Amino acid sequence: EELDAELEAENIVGVLRNDKVRTSLSLAYPVNGRIVSEFGDRGDDDSMICYLGFETNRGAIVTSPAKGLVVFSGDFLNYQNMVIISNGEYRVFLYGMKKVFSSTGDVVEIGDYIGKMDEESKDLPIVKMELRKSGEPPDPRHWLLQTIEKGKK
Repeated sequence: EELDAELEAENIVGVLRNDKVRTSLSLAYPVNGRIVSEFGDRGDDDSMICYLGFETNRGAIVTSPAKGLVVFSGDFLNYQNMVIISNGEYRVFLYGMKKVFSSTGDVVEIGDYIGKMDEESKDLPIVKMELRKSGEPPDPRHWLLQTIEKGKK
């Protein structure tokens, strides 16, 4: 089933609305690692993948890939720990972390520590990053490429 945590989270846990932080969207890698799942790929059940999956080291620190307001932080359904960051127009979802350092209501900058990956997993852990605008999932690679071209990673 396609992830639509933005709508579910608003209905179930009352996510904050971001009317405080308005910034243009730039995205950075949330971890040091490599992309192993790409937006538009097909999953095991043949459904389209709407996120980027970043494979990283056990115990890796997860940093904020965007500037904005943390509108949700915590355990959510079967996505493990999730952080949702809003820049006022887009929401960035990060999930698959073992621990979360940020709290709902925090204002974060690109590079701020927001979580940590599992240190004891058998396989290398993967953090997933999904972008949403009005419930729709645009391809986050567009903003990642723009940020890299400006000399940031």
